[in-house]
Amino acid sequence: MNTRVLLVDDCEIVREGLRLMLQRELGLEIVGGAEDGATALAKARGLLPDLILMDMELGDMDGIEASRQILAALPQIRILIMSGLVDTIVVNEGLKVGIKGFLLKTSAAQELFRAIRTVVEGYSYLSPNVSETVLANYKDLLARSTPPRSLLTKRERDVLKLTAEGLRMKEIANQLGIGVKTVETHRADMMRKLECGSSAELTRYAIREGISPI
Repeated sequence: MNTRVLLVDDCEIVREGLRLMLQRELGLEIVGGAEDGATALAKARGLLPDLILMDMELGDMDGIEASRQILAALPQIRILIMSGLVDTIVVNEGLKVGIKGFLLKTSAAQELFRAIRTVVEGYSYLSPNVSETVLANYKDLLARSTPPRSLLTKRERDVLKLTAEGLRMKEIANQLGIGVKTVETHRADMMRKLECGSSAELTRYAIREGISPI
């Protein structure tokens, strides 16, 4: 059975170019085209395509909002966004909506065919440039939101573990064989490194990172 495709782009020349190119790909049937989000929703309801190739920039709304409206009414349709720019915020928002893939408009025809096959088979597809940008953004966010354990010295981790277990400073000092002022210094250094404002936050960090099993 052929895969039924709806083309959504505000430029008629682009829609026609995609239609001519995709018709040569075995198993694809172009069932229609739309120049804006409202028309895309109406045609999606009437034509029930398997796949929509959606431009990011439309006249009445962006591709994410158009996709949101379509998927709210017809969740079985798979949508592949074609965009000229990589924007991690847009990609993340699109994935939340239920979009199955993002492809750069500068991609070669073979990548477009590969993206279509991947999405039709039920998988998600991100153009390599898109996935690299999203991954880099995620790594940066992770690095900023969760300080690595390597920031802490062994002694600081010892103090943190005992703090999470509920010991007071004097008890920690006695157990580790160090002075109370030294414990206070370690605690202050940890709060600065981990950007924690209280013992409770230190405890939550210790539990989350597996430093304390409590």
